[in-house]
Amino acid sequence: MATPVPVFNPMNSVERRVPLTKKVTSISAKISYCYDMLHGRVPLNPRWLVREVFSNHPNWNVKCGVGVEYVTISNAPDHITTKCFYIHRSDGTYTDIGIKASLIPPNPVQKIAMACRTAVEPTIKEFRKTVKYGKQKCEISKVTLTKANSHIDHYEPQFNQIVLNWITGLTYDEIMKLAEHGINKTEDNNSLTYFVKQEIAEDFKEYHDSVAVLRCILAEENSKRTQHQVLTAYFKELEASK
Repeated sequence: MATPVPVFNPMNSVERRVPLTKKVTSISAKISYCYDMLHGRVPLNPRWLVREVFSNHPNWNVKCGVGVEYVTISNAPDHITTKCFYIHRSDGTYTDIGIKASLIPPNPVQKIAMACRTAVEPTIKEFRKTVKYGKQKCEISKVTLTKANSHIDHYEPQFNQIVLNWITGLTYDEIMKLAEHGINKTEDNNSLTYFVKQEIAEDFKEYHDSVAVLRCILAEENSKRTQHQVLTAYFKELEASK
């Protein structure tokens, strides 16, 4: 992979102080501020990012390596239409690092759901080929759909519910084992989360494809429907029952 071309000058090193233009203390405010940086709405603030965001990453010691020299913004390694942060180390190596992975580390059930999404990406790609972009309208907002403004939505059951239905019956220990040993470890410049064993990925994909009802809708409508809380609630129930 080629070195990420920075959107901002690499001379914005972690030693540079950039004054905050607003109070940023809550997790939601920090996430919002990070996205403002990603999209160029505010200046890149590397020192703040390392201190307030990146150092909270569950794999920070691996991400940091021998030490961080500077921070850049470029295309995500596995999603070329998405911007992400890169930390460049003192030894010349670099890696991507996620905002939410740093501030809201996923619980084991959420990690499994992330691997499940990767497993069904071929299905999603095939469905996108059936969408008549520029002609077809979002059935909720009635806005004309384009590749840029739309997402593929799981109508009913929603994706997270499909994941929960698939893992129902697994014990707490089995969930923990799958999340810890059945999913890939953090690697430089790899933002994908996937099942290590292909047969597990194929098993979920087969189940998903048998029950999923897909449709293309406006991205903002899709974000309103996503039920992140069901995964958190399910894991809390597992923890309580162990």
